[in-house]
This record gives sequence, structure tokens and C-alpha cells, in this order.
Amino acid sequence: GGYVQRGGATSGATAVVSGVVAAVRSKYPELSAGQVIRRVLATAKRNGGGAVPDEQCGWGVVDAYAAVTADIPVGDKENPLGKMREGDSDLGRPSNTASMGEWDRSYKPTYNLQEELAAGQAERKARAESLKRREQLKMAGVAVVAVVGVLGGVFWWRRRR
Repeated sequence: GGYVQRGGATSGATAVVSGVVAAVRSKYPELSAGQVIRRVLATAKRNGGGAVPDEQCGWGVVDAYAAVTADIPVGDKENPLGKMREGDSDLGRPSNTASMGEWDRSYKPTYNLQEELAAGQAERKARAESLKRREQLKMAGVAVVAVVGVLGGVFWWRRRR
């Protein structure tokens, strides 16, 4: 009989995930609900090396800090976990999604998170390279102007003598 008990319910997880979602929405108010879900899933810590979702931890354990601070591609606005079936939001009826991985083994996410993260990293790297090239061109332009200025000054000075 202590206060804390081991169990399989999701009530505690619901509160934690809701708080993380609220923090993400506060930091990134322009994101859609689907993009917030994608961010929380992308930063969740996996339970071992197996595939997700798994029966014990679903999509992983939320990481509040990473969900708010990680550099994650925004991605599609749609919910990556699927859509609600018609009529599932009616009062008094349980909410079921058309596909939710752990409950529907045939479900496969419509996106590959690892590919999406890799694409985002490749895009950021390409942008950084482009900025680096622009800076190099600017510096080369400044150097050319400086050399022309010095040569022009020398030429002018010699002509005056």
C-alpha cells in the first residue's frame, strides 16, 4: 500500500504528453497540430533498438527539452498517426483512429521519420554551404576592389611624379 503503484494505465503519460505539447505549441505557435505531433514523436526517446511503435512504450518516452529545442524539419501539416474515423468524436463513443500502430499491426506511418530528419539535415547543410560560398565571393570581391584601388593609387602616384 504506498501511494505510487506500478500499472499499465496511460493516465500519467497523458498529463506529461499534454504538458510537452503545450510547451511546443507555446514555443512554435505557427505549427499545425500534426506538425506538433511530428516534433514530439521525432524527439521521443526510443525504448531500446526495436521498431516503433512497440507494445511497451508505444512511440517512445517523450523528451520535453528536445521537443522544444531540437532542430526538427517542420514537415507535413497532417497528423502523422492517421485520421479519426467518421463519427468517432461523438459524445459517449470511444475515440478510435483509423490506424494507430500498436492497435492496428497493419499500420505503417505515412512518413519515414529518419528519412525526413536526414533530408532536413541535408537541406541545412546545403544552405550553410551556399552561405559560405556567398561569403567567400563577397571576400573575393572586396579583395579585387582593394587590389584595383592599390594599383590605381600607385599608377596615379607615379603619373604625378
